[in-house]
Amino acid sequence: MGMSIPTYAAIVPLFAMFNKLQLLDSYIAVIIAHVVFALPMTVFILAGFFSTIPKELEEAAIMDGCSVIQSFFKIILPVAKSSVVTVAVINFINIWNDLLFAQVFLTAENKMPLPVALTTFADLDSVDYTGLLAAVVLSVIPTIVIYIILHDQIMDGMTSGAVKG
Repeated sequence: MGMSIPTYAAIVPLFAMFNKLQLLDSYIAVIIAHVVFALPMTVFILAGFFSTIPKELEEAAIMDGCSVIQSFFKIILPVAKSSVVTVAVINFINIWNDLLFAQVFLTAENKMPLPVALTTFADLDSVDYTGLLAAVVLSVIPTIVIYIILHDQIMDGMTSGAVKG
């Protein structure tokens, strides 16, 4: 149900709620909004993956003396590492490229994230294309670095569950 609510439809109620709670122009408002809209997709993907992990793994860990929490952290989570990394990278890229929440909830220029700062290169009369393109290149670097570092885990996470066997 949470994935069916468009971000643009929820921006006015979120603004009113954050205004009443006096959270506007704070990072907390942006963080809450990002968590609320990233959580349904994260749960949807991870629930599908965790349902494919055999229950026998957890049962065997409990039989060997692990508690339920220990079996999760020592057995289940290492098995699911690739899908957790995949979801984390997808969420990072979505949040890194977001413009809407920061532009609506933050007003102080020193709190603006990079996508909002990119909009300052254009005004009504002109666009500073040189500065804008340089800033765009710099803003893409973290996404590329994250992808290069975590490429193998991302590919494992995307293909896990594709072949049963």
